[in-house]
Amino acid sequence: MNVAVRTEKLTKEFAQGRGVHGIDLEVGHGAIFGFLGPNGRGTSLGVASAVAAVSYIVSSMAPVVSWLKPVRPFSLFFWAVGDNQLRTGLSAGSWLVLGGVAMALALASLVAFQRLDIR
Repeated sequence: MNVAVRTEKLTKEFAQGRGVHGIDLEVGHGAIFGFLGPNGRGTSLGVASAVAAVSYIVSSMAPVVSWLKPVRPFSLFFWAVGDNQLRTGLSAGSWLVLGGVAMALALASLVAFQRLDIR
């Protein structure tokens, strides 16, 4: 295995105490790796990063790949840079898509939120 990242006896101390002690880790080239802790913050960051990456890829590739064109409006990057919304304004369909995405994200956040900051 070709190793891209290796740590041996990694330790990190903070004013409140030791955060990490004696971690040995190897990550190979081409591997996707993430830390999942008991509080779920690693999972949250991973999901947010995955959504952003997929959204960007869909928005970027849709003009070139014909089967992606119908889903391009569901990419959040499309609304930032695609289809000249600043010059021409939003259509009724655009408002419906944005409203639907906003409601879906709000519902997902309500379902997933577990008051992790209060524990």
